[in-house]
Amino acid sequence: MVSAAANHGQSFDVLKLLLQHDRRDYISVVVILRLVANAWAMTDALELVSSRISVEEIDESIFRAAASLGSVTTMQYLLEKYLEVNIPQSVVNAAAMNLRAVLLLKLL
Repeated sequence: MVSAAANHGQSFDVLKLLLQHDRRDYISVVVILRLVANAWAMTDALELVSSRISVEEIDESIFRAAASLGSVTTMQYLLEKYLEVNIPQSVVNAAAMNLRAVLLLKLL
């Protein structure tokens, strides 16, 4: 699943296939990190796995990966879906280093 999440262009289709055959109730943090750091992954791929993501797993590292490597739509999705998560300064710093920093910082 980690490779599928990091796939540039086919994340959604590959993840969908894998999830149809995977009986686990959770998605590992590594898969989530790869998915949010994949600037080519669409939010529909995140939506696909969201039912298997525990809120406790959405932590600073997930937001930092999205801020430094992911897309604006990914960050917006995470912020809307996980409103109760505090955004630490390290996430703001990561967004500032991103080429899309202006748009990301507006979201934070």
